Amino acid sequence: MDKKVNISIMHHRHRLADPGGISCKAMVDGLVDGGLLPDDSTKEIEEIRERQKKVPFGEPEVTVITITDY
Repeated sequence: MDKKVNISIMHHRHRLADPGGISCKAMVDGLVDGGLLPDDSTKEIEEIRERQKKVPFGEPEVTVITITDY
């Protein structure tokens, strides 16, 4: 990539995890393994932001990953 990126990870969950109780490391590794990012170093990534939102039971639990230019 020519530019650094910001990665936003939003978890939509029925039960919210404790702060720090979820980890995005495996997801970022998957972005590298899938060829979407050349590396997971600070040379390529400026910031990773991970958040969660409570959704009602009956709605699907999903995780949305957004990659934007820094």
